[in-house]
Amino acid sequence: MLKLKSARTFLLLSVAGLAVLAAPAQGDARARRDPVAEAPPPPPAPPAGLSDRLLGDAAAYQAYIERVGATSPAFGNGAAVADALKTSAAFEPRALVKGAIAYGAV
Repeated sequence: MLKLKSARTFLLLSVAGLAVLAAPAQGDARARRDPVAEAPPPPPAPPAGLSDRLLGDAAAYQAYIERVGATSPAFGNGAAVADALKTSAAFEPRALVKGAIAYGAV
């Protein structure tokens, strides 16, 4: 019976010793592995552009706003007031709204 106990103890100590020695060896094995290759980045998105019609509407609105904004409030006579009114009324209201929307979108 004593032989059996000492054989078990020897076996248990041997297994424990192997487990302790095997732990650093596994850590080294993990460190030597090749890194996982990452997927290449996706291709760049295609260039986005705005339609010529949208840009034209926005440009017309901008030109209108610049022209009306350049009108001076220092009117010298009735003809100057009439000219300022002609400048501000030169655009069709629907085109002005479309241009304002296009200008805001750009």
